[in-house]
This record gives sequence, C-alpha cells and structure tokens, in this order.
Amino acid sequence: FVAGFRALAYAGAISQIVLAFALARLFITRQSKRFWGAFAVAMIAAFSTFSVKFYLFDTFRTDPLAFPLVLLGMIGLTQHVRRAGSGLPTLGWDVVIVLSGVVGALIREFAAIPAGLLIIILAQQAWRERRAKPILKALISSGILGLAFVLPRVLISVRRSDQLFDVITMPELITMWRRNLNIGL
Repeated sequence: FVAGFRALAYAGAISQIVLAFALARLFITRQSKRFWGAFAVAMIAAFSTFSVKFYLFDTFRTDPLAFPLVLLGMIGLTQHVRRAGSGLPTLGWDVVIVLSGVVGALIREFAAIPAGLLIIILAQQAWRERRAKPILKALISSGILGLAFVLPRVLISVRRSDQLFDVITMPELITMWRRNLNIGL
C-alpha cells in the first residue's frame, strides 16, 4: 500500500522535473543556452522544498501527480499559441490541454488552470476573428472541464467531514454570511 503511494510520488516528481525542463526549453531562444538554461529551471524545481522534496517524504498527498499535469498543460498551451500564430492546426494540443486539465481536476483543482487559459484564448480568438470554430472549441472544452468538476462532487456522497469550518458540522456558519462576506472582502 505504502509502496504504491511512494512509487506514484517518485513518478510524479521525476515527470515534474522532466516537464519543467521541456517547458523551459520552449522559451529559451538562443540555441547555445537552451540545454543549460532549461537544466537550471529543472534543478530549481528539483531542489525546491515544497515542489518535490516535501512530497517524497509525505507520499500520501496527490500534489506530485498534479504538478506534471499543469506543466503538460502549459507545454500544450505554448504549442497551441505558436501553432495558431503560424496558421497550423492546434486540435491535437487542445486535446492534450483539456485531458491534462480533466485528469488534473480529479487530482487537484488547480491543475485545470491551463485548460481554463485555453478556453480564454479560444474565446479571444473567436472574438477577434469572428469565426465559430474557436468558440465551438471553447464551449466543448468548458463543457468537458465543467463535467470534470461537477460529476465527482455529485456522484461521491460525503457523510462526514473533518474540516474545521464546515456548514454540515457548524450550521451556524450559514447564518453568519455577512461576517463571512466581510472576511472574504
């Protein structure tokens, strides 16, 4: 049981370092600096306390699996922007971005950020070009991503919560909405 979690943590950490390297290479323009610059970025990710090292010692967290999905989505987003700027088809990268967002949303919600950015980029493209294809892609992507957020929360019932502030265990939180609103603002 523990060995499986440890294997997932190591797989997530290694893939995070490799994908950080790949993403950094996309942004370094000088050929002579591409490898070492990307290597430096990967080492920053490798040696940062909470990005990799912490999760190797606390292997029961799912974050090491979410970080590589964010990086994969950002690589896809970078490729989408480059290909769209060159007039090349982007559907393959769009699928990679949305799938990494859907799988990532099942692990940690923040992993869907690249897919959300894709939806915004497609909406801007549809507005600029006055074409239906980008808005159709944006609607399909947002529908798929929305289902990835809604379906698990609808299908998995929660009988008990151990959260400190929860409306189930503390129903008085519902009546204190003005106070909660003030804290939020």
